[in-house]
Amino acid sequence: MKFVAAIAAFMAIGADARLSLKKSSYAPVTFQPTGAGACTTVQCAPMECQPPFKWVSAEDSGTCCPLCQSSVAVPEDRSWAEGLSGGVGPNANADLDACKGVMCPTLHCEETAQTFAEGRCCTTCA
Repeated sequence: MKFVAAIAAFMAIGADARLSLKKSSYAPVTFQPTGAGACTTVQCAPMECQPPFKWVSAEDSGTCCPLCQSSVAVPEDRSWAEGLSGGVGPNANADLDACKGVMCPTLHCEETAQTFAEGRCCTTCA
């Protein structure tokens, strides 16, 4: 409920503040609100939007600074995870309630060089 109230307050501040916006890719955008608000001291960096991105004013995006936005949907690339395992479970001496669902990295040291410390979930290399 507090989160919803904070968002409502932020939106009210943005709606009440009269902002002077410049669309420029060479000079910073400086806000000069007539009332106090979250964006009073914010200075935005210059930006130039390259296609497929489009310049969106701060007022339209509900932020302190203008944004470059695109409606192009990009699927997340997870090919880097191909062949990776999920790791190994917690050490048998660990508190299994506190370490529930933990996946520890596979160790690349000799078994004689592996140690376990109280209060931890995973075995480590010494």
